[in-house]
Amino acid sequence: MTTSSIVWPHASAAAMRPGSALPGLPLPLLPLDKATLPVRLRHYWSAWLSRQSPAVAVAPPVIEALLDELGTSGWRIRRNAARAIVHLCDAAQPTAVLEFGSGVSTVIFAALARAHGWPMPIVSIEESPVYAERTRELLRRYGVADRVTVIVAPVEEQTLDGWRGFTYRTDDQAVVAALRGLRPDFLFFDGPASWLRSRRDCRYGNLLVAQRYAANGALFVADDAFRRRDRAILARWHAIDGVHVFGLFPLGRGLGLGMLHPSPGATVAP
Repeated sequence: MTTSSIVWPHASAAAMRPGSALPGLPLPLLPLDKATLPVRLRHYWSAWLSRQSPAVAVAPPVIEALLDELGTSGWRIRRNAARAIVHLCDAAQPTAVLEFGSGVSTVIFAALARAHGWPMPIVSIEESPVYAERTRELLRRYGVADRVTVIVAPVEEQTLDGWRGFTYRTDDQAVVAALRGLRPDFLFFDGPASWLRSRRDCRYGNLLVAQRYAANGALFVADDAFRRRDRAILARWHAIDGVHVFGLFPLGRGLGLGMLHPSPGATVAP
C-alpha cells in the first residue's frame, strides 16, 4: 500500500476555517428549466471548459493536499466540484452523511469529519465489491477508515413508489446500524454507473432509496448533472412531493442541489 504524505493538523481550527456556503460559492444556480448553451458546452467539452470553470474558494490545506494526491481527472470528482461540496458541508455541519457511489468523495467526507472533529457517521453505498475495497484501502491509507462504513449493495431492478427501474438494493438493517440510529442530513449522489443501456435512469432511484433513511430537510448534491438524462432526473425529483431542487451549479460535470422532506411513511425507523 502506498504511504500517504498528508500531514494532519493537531487541532481542527488549524485545518478548517469558519465559513458558509455563500462566501465559498459566489455562483448563481442555473435553473433546471433552462438547458442553456453554456450547460451543453460544458457537458460536451468538459476537458477544455474545466480550465474555464468558475472559481471556487480553495478548500482547507489538508483537503487541497488530498485532492493533489488522489487526482481529479477521469471518473473522479473535479476539483472545483469537490471544493463546492466541502464548502456546502462546512456550512451545513451535517449530523450524518449518506453517499451513493464511493471513491475520492468518500475520503473527502472522512477527512472533513476528522479535521473538524465531527463525530458524524459516513455511510457509502457501493455496488462493486472491488471498488468498495479500493475505497476502504484509500480510507486506511489516510487514517480515516474508522469514519466510514462502505456497504456493498447490488444494483437490481425493483419497484419503489410506483417507479420501476434499476437502483441499489440496500439492506435497511445494515444501513441503519451503520448510521448509528441517526438520520443523514447530507446526501451525495454519484452512482451507480448509468451508461448501461438497460438502466439509464438508475440514478433516479437514489432519492427514493434515500427517503427511507434521510432526515427532514436533508440537503442533497448530485454529481454529473450536466448530462441531459441527469438534468431530467433532477426535474423529475423536483416534481415529487416534499422534494425541492434549487438548481445546478456550473462546476465540474455539474452539481445539482436540492432539499428533501421525506414523508413519515417513507422512512425506516432506527
